[in-house]
Amino acid sequence: MEMMLAGVKSALTRQQFRVPQDLRNSAAAQEAIGWIHLFKGLISKQWIDRQRDHIGDKATTKNNALNWATTVIDCFFTQWFKVWDKRNLDCQGHDYQGQANKLKDIAFREITHLCTFVEAVPEDIGWLFQTPLKECMHWPLFCQ
Repeated sequence: MEMMLAGVKSALTRQQFRVPQDLRNSAAAQEAIGWIHLFKGLISKQWIDRQRDHIGDKATTKNNALNWATTVIDCFFTQWFKVWDKRNLDCQGHDYQGQANKLKDIAFREITHLCTFVEAVPEDIGWLFQTPLKECMHWPLFCQ
């Protein structure tokens, strides 16, 4: 498991990591699939075979290599989902006020960009740019 975490960390940080001699085949097989693909449930068969060898005769219906692999994949998927969920909250706001502020930031960015085209706007819609941008930014985000 530590080797898998090191592989994923290496892929995310783009830094090399040291692979013990006895794990080189498993690491190479996962490298061919992609370390990041562990988050998508793509695990090398060599990991499962290695776990099967490790458990040996102690394997049961609950404690076996396939269940181990399923648990590993579930762990990676769960962590990936937590990161995704946090990213969404950071992008969209954690509460109503945060969401409103994020929407206002987006609106400000888009309006500011549109104002760069004021010279190219046809006269019949030029009235859209009569109100100064700073005044528009103080308008409420939602109207009832």
